[in-house]
Amino acid sequence: MFINPAFAEVNIVATLPWIGSIVREIGGDKVKLTVLVKPNQDPHFIEAKPSMILSASKADILMYNGLDLEAGYLPLIINSSRNYRIQLGQKGNLDCSRYVNAIEIPQRDVDRSMGDIHPFGNPHYHLSPKNIMNVAEGITQTLSDVDSANAANFIKQTLYPLKSD
Repeated sequence: MFINPAFAEVNIVATLPWIGSIVREIGGDKVKLTVLVKPNQDPHFIEAKPSMILSASKADILMYNGLDLEAGYLPLIINSSRNYRIQLGQKGNLDCSRYVNAIEIPQRDVDRSMGDIHPFGNPHYHLSPKNIMNVAEGITQTLSDVDSANAANFIKQTLYPLKSD
């Protein structure tokens, strides 16, 4: 995918506010961001809406938590968007959990009848600063791959918090 920096921003759809916050810090004015879930909503109980599908249909990149946190609504949004760029396996499909080591993975067969069980591990990894830095690096790489003209800017924004004054 080629983004012409003179005319376009990278159009990003993030499922959760914490992902959107990282995208804003790294992408700045080089990205257009839509966050699907509001801060006061429980991501376990979201239902797909037509507006979410429309946003996904226009996205260059879809960024999501992963570890099945969005299992109740995200597959419907991805499939209904008919957007090739954000389908599983494509450059525009970013499962942020691939940058962390999942913890609390059940050691036996589990299913939803057992309550709020996460078969792939605890999806609340964003509570760890180390995991946030790992995800930020993954977001930076993805943005750089999609918009190589602004890669240096994305990298600078990612590294800035690590600099000491």
